[in-house]
Amino acid sequence: MLTRLLKKRELAQAGDLWDYCFEKREDPFFAWYFSSYCRAENVLGAFTGGSLAGMIHLNPYTLLLNRRPIETPYFVGVAVAPQCRGRGVLRALLEAAFKLLRERGQPLAVLMPSAAGLYLPYGFAYCYQRLSYRLPLPEIGRVFPKTAGFDFAFAALPDWPLFREVYDQFTRPFNGCAVRGEREWRAVLGEILYKGAGRAVIAKSAGKVRGYMLYALQESVFRVVELAWLDGEAQAALFGFAGRHFSQCGHFAWLAPAHDLTCLRFSDSRYYPVALPFMMGRVLDPARAVAALELPMPEGEVLRVKLSDGVIPENNGVFMMKARGCKAELSLAAGRPDVAMDIGVFAQLCFGAYAADDLWLSASIQVESARGLEILREVFPARKNYINEYF
Repeated sequence: MLTRLLKKRELAQAGDLWDYCFEKREDPFFAWYFSSYCRAENVLGAFTGGSLAGMIHLNPYTLLLNRRPIETPYFVGVAVAPQCRGRGVLRALLEAAFKLLRERGQPLAVLMPSAAGLYLPYGFAYCYQRLSYRLPLPEIGRVFPKTAGFDFAFAALPDWPLFREVYDQFTRPFNGCAVRGEREWRAVLGEILYKGAGRAVIAKSAGKVRGYMLYALQESVFRVVELAWLDGEAQAALFGFAGRHFSQCGHFAWLAPAHDLTCLRFSDSRYYPVALPFMMGRVLDPARAVAALELPMPEGEVLRVKLSDGVIPENNGVFMMKARGCKAELSLAAGRPDVAMDIGVFAQLCFGAYAADDLWLSASIQVESARGLEILREVFPARKNYINEYF
């Protein structure tokens, strides 16, 4: 089995496999993705006898982690041809992808799983959560009845700068967000607009854009794809805009940030959201990950961390973490570890997904010294993670 990046002429094979596993050719997203977004140099393929046996799309992103921009590939379109399943194609693809990205110096990766069980054995772990709202649309209109003082306008691709300013301010308190420039915004808006029923609406007050909503009307559901606002009034106005679709839709659905408090406005607890795991993360190179994150480390402190990785041999062993210029530095070392964990748990620490104490209490971290846990707590604080990228 040969694994390598695709050539442009081989994208047709990638399209065939995508059509079999994901959206069909007649789906507007398929045409948009392969004509305007997908690039052969970002698709890793596994070949048997000249035919594409499997693929991973390594779409490039920059994530803000610990307020540092870090190039982080997003694994999407992971697929194996039906006649090749059960032959180790997925493992060969993931091992090749990890090797390629490590050679490029990229320390982290993300993936949205269709089934987490496929990826847990390969060192991925959940690093993002979302709150899933689903409630009768009239309830939205009842709680948020007013839109006075706001004007609403539908937007198109050229209007992407109007969204960028709101998004950048809305995501400022969060960790792990995608950095969006013109290409990324055209992709986000293009995806929702090319789905036919998708719409992008901006909310203005006194001539200033104060919020936006990307949404679709699907099978009597007002489905929010993305919602961002600058203040509570703008949020209420956008919800009021949604509530006025009660004659077209019976229900409202929204995957909100994990720390959203909109539910506190509802008097009926039946309408409270459900927490759902969302995105997985993977550490490809622990030393480079710690360096890229520029994590604070107390001067004079030393922490020995034992990592286990069943896929990348270089990530196994005891690593010493110490301060260099008040920033943590990680390198292979010897000696008895202060703490031990697998590479997936280390990813959850690097992404700020969970507090070290909570991971220890769940038996995900083995602690040999109390000071070791204290240092982990200081170096890897839990953060409010949010991401809303789908391809």
